[in-house]
Amino acid sequence: MQRDADDEYVRYVRARQHRLLRAAWLVCDDTRVAEDLVLATFTRLALRWEKVRADGPEAFVRRILYRDALSAGRATRRESVSLDVGGSFGALTATQRAVLVVQFFEDRSAQETAEVLGSSAGSVASQTRTALATLRPGAAITEGDVVSLLERASRHVPELDFAEEAWSAAVAGQRRRRRVWRGSLAALAAAAGLAVVAVLVGGSTQPRPVPEPTTSPTSAGLPRLADGTAYAQLPLEGAETQLRHFDAGIPSVLDVQTAATELSALKNPPVVGGGRLPRAGRCGDVPPGPGERRRPAGRRERAHPGAHL
Repeated sequence: MQRDADDEYVRYVRARQHRLLRAAWLVCDDTRVAEDLVLATFTRLALRWEKVRADGPEAFVRRILYRDALSAGRATRRESVSLDVGGSFGALTATQRAVLVVQFFEDRSAQETAEVLGSSAGSVASQTRTALATLRPGAAITEGDVVSLLERASRHVPELDFAEEAWSAAVAGQRRRRRVWRGSLAALAAAAGLAVVAVLVGGSTQPRPVPEPTTSPTSAGLPRLADGTAYAQLPLEGAETQLRHFDAGIPSVLDVQTAATELSALKNPPVVGGGRLPRAGRCGDVPPGPGERRRPAGRRERAHPGAHL
């Protein structure tokens, strides 16, 4: 969107701004509110100018202005205004005023009025009959009378220029939206970067589970005496299966698949010695080795002369 207002846009706004300001006041009966409505309408037109200029902006402008004015008119209470044609314009509802303004002040058909207000042609016809009957009860009122009434009622509305202000507001609004959009993208990028860093550093974005204490039948301790001494009771024969289980800290599955080592492969093989065990029943009686005779019991060796024991 260019910084300076488009020339064609400026010409259109200045050709329509006063008539639309008077129409907005007739519907909502508040000068300040009417000015805000017209400015907001032309600002939205500036934002979509390149799209609506080819087909004509009139339908777009009327639809926005009159629907917003109708909503504002329903929120305010209009004071009674006496008219020359009799009756009271202030007694009309906001919908009835909008129907009369679009048809007679803007010179649109019932079908066009329905499209502008987002209603049906039947509803517009019904609202028109009720409004005319309220303006002049029991007497006929012509289209010219209604037009004159609306012209006189709104002639005090001042002329204001909205072209440059509305275009500048559109440019500023577009820049704000771009800043918000860029800020949102930057925030999303930063959040994504932090998530990636968390995964790379911690391996996961999920917190690690914390072990909770559990009650296990294998964690029971040994019974103790009054002085604190622990003891264990041996079961009776055949009652071994009723023994309590104690946790000795040994895993339930042992890994015995270890490499076997030959004794001959050891750098310093162990020394293996042997001896003879005594015959059962007699201490000190060593059985004879191979080729030896057993010495008779009770016989003592005679010492040879010159032998040292």
